[in-house]
Amino acid sequence: MTTQVNAMGRTDSYALRTSTPHSTPTKLRPGAYNLQSRLPGGQSLLVNCITRAIDLVPTSLAEYLTEVGEIPEDFVDPPQALLDYLALRGYVTNLSPEEERTAVRDLATRIDAARAQERATPTFTFVLTYGCNLACTYCFQSGIEGRARPSIMSPDLVVRYFRYIDTFPHNQSKQNIELFGGEPLMKSTRKTVETIVKLGVDRGYTFTATTNGVQLDHFRDLLSPTKIARLLVTLDGPREIHDARRINTSGHGTFARIVSNIKAATDEGVMVSIRTNVDRDNLAHLPAFIDSLDEVGLLGRRNVTVFAAPVKPSLGSLATSELLSHSELIEFLSRDRRLLALRDEKNQGSVNSWDFSWGEQSRYCGAVSSSLLLDPEGLVFTCNEVVGQPEHAVGQFRDDTVEFFADKYSRWRKRSVVALEQCLGCQVALVCAGGCAIRGWHEGSAGAVDCGGFKEAFLSSLRRQFLTQNPQQEEPDGPPTSL
Repeated sequence: MTTQVNAMGRTDSYALRTSTPHSTPTKLRPGAYNLQSRLPGGQSLLVNCITRAIDLVPTSLAEYLTEVGEIPEDFVDPPQALLDYLALRGYVTNLSPEEERTAVRDLATRIDAARAQERATPTFTFVLTYGCNLACTYCFQSGIEGRARPSIMSPDLVVRYFRYIDTFPHNQSKQNIELFGGEPLMKSTRKTVETIVKLGVDRGYTFTATTNGVQLDHFRDLLSPTKIARLLVTLDGPREIHDARRINTSGHGTFARIVSNIKAATDEGVMVSIRTNVDRDNLAHLPAFIDSLDEVGLLGRRNVTVFAAPVKPSLGSLATSELLSHSELIEFLSRDRRLLALRDEKNQGSVNSWDFSWGEQSRYCGAVSSSLLLDPEGLVFTCNEVVGQPEHAVGQFRDDTVEFFADKYSRWRKRSVVALEQCLGCQVALVCAGGCAIRGWHEGSAGAVDCGGFKEAFLSSLRRQFLTQNPQQEEPDGPPTSL
């Protein structure tokens, strides 16, 4: 049997692999953490997220290693070099299933412990207000109590928040503070934003703002690589589609003004990520959206990136027929070469950069590691999806410090893939890292997990990237299959 394997990624020494590759025992079994994504032409991507390996292999070999319990008889006597290679990459192992799972737990524990000191310094977000100057059709904050007459964080509270921030040791990797809302950049928040930026810059911080971009022109003097250096702005399609979805409180569209403000921001050297929120209502308009970005001169700008994200169901409600899964979005993005410029939110790099990051995640996001969101009323949260909901607050700011609600705070901070038993046997455990905590808890107990189709989306992303980088590989008829 002649089998060609093309390695696309790297692997390091790791406990899941057979300990002595050059004396590989004949009784090997496929590792439990292998994944396959089929490609055209009888080839597949063979993936192991634990060993951080990805290889281009014949589909028949990938099927052996992902769908059977033991290596078949006709594969027992391949070249020794191939068996050694598969063992080195972690695709075959002489560990028992229990030993393999224990090795994954041990690795996740080591990863988590190695980052404990980094987590000790929080990543801070100022939630300036829950008010907003838009009335988007799908806003996840629309039910926040008091949103119609919101308060704005006072400059005095900002000064006190910075006194609290000053109590933490300097961490060069966390010298960025996020501005969030509601809408943080409105004329009504200008004085507070000035105070935040001045006090932050004096301490060596730069800022990122999640903004709708409508009144960004009122902040141009604060936009620079040393002040508000990064912006996340939403455009939901070409002008006519965006203006039907993201309207101001007077009922008028916002596309032209936002585009003008994005251009002005990039002229100041600010990095801008343009997010398009996608559901079944605007999915078919994505090619026209890319064309419109090209027409207005935003596509291809050095400091502009564009990505797509499916609209999520509001917390506490079920997904409607208008919502897309992440895999559905990625597969759509793969169909039109114009959409190669549009990245998906789960993956903004190449296959090799995915390979580089594998095995590094024990926690899903900042909400369960180091994020602290400080709101205008003195409430403290860890997750931007639940800000403004007092039942999800983890603390209260009093006397220039945070009094944490011990049970609520520890519920977030103790959540890692190590503590999620059902995750430890999953092939993408150290990439997904347990998924979104709040959505998991909505489904059940503290240890509940909401996978959100991550595995399927992950494989779809890898497949899309490979075919993007290797356009000579023709797409087969019909939808692709990822196993």
